Amino acid sequence: MLSLIDLPPELLLQIFGKIAVQDILSVRQTCHFQYNATHERSVWFDALYTLAVQQHLPLPGLHSRQIINLDSSELERLARRASRYHQNWTSPSPTCTRRTEIDSIEISPHAGVRILAIHFLPGKGGRYLLSSSFLESSLEPRSISMDCWDVDGDVPKRVATISFSSFASIVVNQDPEHPGVVAVTRRSTNNVQAEGEPITSVYSINLESEDPESVFSLISEFPSARYPIIMHGSRFLSANHITNTTQVIDTESGDLICVLCTPLVNNDPTLSGFEDFRCLDAVVWQQFVLIFRQNWIHLYKIPNRSQASTLHSNSPDHPPEIRPVATHKWPWRIDSLEVSTHDSFVSRHARFMSQPLPPNQPPMINILLRFDSWYPWPVNTLHHYTLSPCSSYHRSSAVLPYLAADSIPFMETSITSHMRLFTPSDLTIGQYGTALWIDAQSDLTSSTQAGDLGQRLAGKVLRSERDSSWDSDRPLLKPGLPGVLLLTNELEENMGTSGSLVPVMVFGVWETHSEWSKVAVEEGEGRIALGSVEGRICVMDYVPRGMEL
Repeated sequence: MLSLIDLPPELLLQIFGKIAVQDILSVRQTCHFQYNATHERSVWFDALYTLAVQQHLPLPGLHSRQIINLDSSELERLARRASRYHQNWTSPSPTCTRRTEIDSIEISPHAGVRILAIHFLPGKGGRYLLSSSFLESSLEPRSISMDCWDVDGDVPKRVATISFSSFASIVVNQDPEHPGVVAVTRRSTNNVQAEGEPITSVYSINLESEDPESVFSLISEFPSARYPIIMHGSRFLSANHITNTTQVIDTESGDLICVLCTPLVNNDPTLSGFEDFRCLDAVVWQQFVLIFRQNWIHLYKIPNRSQASTLHSNSPDHPPEIRPVATHKWPWRIDSLEVSTHDSFVSRHARFMSQPLPPNQPPMINILLRFDSWYPWPVNTLHHYTLSPCSSYHRSSAVLPYLAADSIPFMETSITSHMRLFTPSDLTIGQYGTALWIDAQSDLTSSTQAGDLGQRLAGKVLRSERDSSWDSDRPLLKPGLPGVLLLTNELEENMGTSGSLVPVMVFGVWETHSEWSKVAVEEGEGRIALGSVEGRICVMDYVPRGMEL
């Protein structure tokens, strides 16, 4: 009988490419031959390819370096770190490896503060956290503080701060390469805009500056609608909830490119002000915009700059009004929603190999939502939908990228998540598909009702049976749970002692208070941030320490 050492080298490398990282390390301990073989660079290059491309797992610690430039020892440490992080992250109760607390603003006993928003800056490896805080005092006027924190060290450091006298909402640019990092929408107080009319300011962030008050630099300012939705590159979308329209603005010139209008209900203009059309989120892909509303999804094709200029010249007093080219109606009204794009196998392969990304390939979209109810609180269930691109889409053809015959929202799974009246909640999706949410299910002894007091931070890795890029020879569908996709070697890890499927990962339970209202995640580096109604920020790390590259 042949042993492993008798196999041809190319066959041995293929075997190493099919087994887990821990199994490669176990084979290494068998003999000197396997010890030397498992130090080959190709072994760990293939192991990382399996983790990053086939399984779409994050590689913490890689940052901006290119995998093709790493040597064998660096590749091995990266693979071992990623494997251990994934095991911890997807366990029923992930272990926090570091926890730090931030008091967002130093306040007097006569003042109160609460966190309005928290965001990790894209492209910075989870190092910088942006927060906005609302300060209310009986001795001073109300104000908004926007701060940038360096959370890499054991003691977080405020590296930037700026204050606003009027209520402000912020969105962070989804394009990490664009100089405009954050957009702030607030009521105008200058002489150019009428008092109280919304105005949006776009800021760059100079992290090399040593003065926290000079890090934020204003690069453009323009009138906008009241509610910012998304900023992607130089495109900024803001919504008017009274007219149910969305403005598309060029942040570099401040020009209003177009206005995205909602279709009339039953072709009756008196029925166009329903809350069903309120904008919750958006996805921008090339010249298309998907607007997710409380009861609808609308797909728009927006004009480029030259087309917008032509339309403006034909009607200089009115911006172009764009109607949706495709629509989808949800079965029920939505209370809260979060969307995130999902890289395809081809895109992951190109990034791994440092190759140009494939053109004209729309991404799949993960949708996490909670439907509304007739009661003062929403339903006690989260739903995971996926919106896959149209299989026959080509940019030169008349086929649309989404909401065509084979491109409608598909429900993958439902997740129990109980709510309680007046208890803060939030949800988000990481760039690798992990959904996180804050709910009121603090009583872990009962899965059928909310606790009397407290909160829970829970999560689930969202996988889709419609994602053709997933390793097709390994998936397993759990019987009785349509759309829940598991890997065969993860099935036992996701099974509890009773044999039932563990539905979620529980990152934290607070039984005595309900102060957490905001959650943000940097999944690539295993970092979660929580913001509270009392002005505190908690940052938790889940990557194993002591394995730095």
